[in-house]
Amino acid sequence: MNNKACIVTGSSGEIGSAICKYLQENNFYVIGVDKQAKKNDFCNIYLKYDLNKVINDSKYQKDFKKTLLESIKKFDLSLLVNNAAVQRLIHKKNTKITNLIESFNVNSVAPYLIYKVCEKSLLKNNGTCINIGSIHSTLSKKQFGFYAASKSALKSLTNSIAIENEGKILTYLIEPAAIDTKMLKAGFKNKTDIKKLREYHPSNSIGRADDISKIIMFLHESKIKFLHGTCIDLSGGIKSLLHDPG
Repeated sequence: MNNKACIVTGSSGEIGSAICKYLQENNFYVIGVDKQAKKNDFCNIYLKYDLNKVINDSKYQKDFKKTLLESIKKFDLSLLVNNAAVQRLIHKKNTKITNLIESFNVNSVAPYLIYKVCEKSLLKNNGTCINIGSIHSTLSKKQFGFYAASKSALKSLTNSIAIENEGKILTYLIEPAAIDTKMLKAGFKNKTDIKKLREYHPSNSIGRADDISKIIMFLHESKIKFLHGTCIDLSGGIKSLLHDPG
């Protein structure tokens, strides 16, 4: 029996499913966490929990911690991927403070809580913690303020975790820009707009979920200690491009 295990939050989404699939194909026992009723086909264990509620409800949080620890105790947990996220857009008629709180709870507070629950196991197994951030932590646009602020917090928090654990648990942040998902495509009116988006990137491409998966695997397996605390820019070079009017 393979005892090498990983945890992937947001496991039911398109990116989360791709990460789970890739890790399972690379001999990981995958423990998925998501609030969706149905798991993907690449989780060996699926924990249905709403991470916003995990932070807000102490009884629910206690149950989550207990279940998570029970799920990993028979395995060598060596990888934690905090991928879960919510993206609540700001509209003139919808600036609910609850959306801002939920954004921080899911996108930055929950990753820290899960890291602390798994800390002993990760230490024991020479493990890796990888948080999935976003280009929005530094380069954002209208309506994405709540999401951007919460991802900025995750970036700062990842830095703090890396400082505090002194490289005993190698800790990283991956910051993707546009990733080819159904959600991305839904935000554009037609294929021409997607083509323009691709061409706008210096790489003349849009990122793929597998790109994230491959970076996760590299970071975990390479054990390059001097990479500890690094933020990986997965943006197709867009961060280097100035946009001038006209």
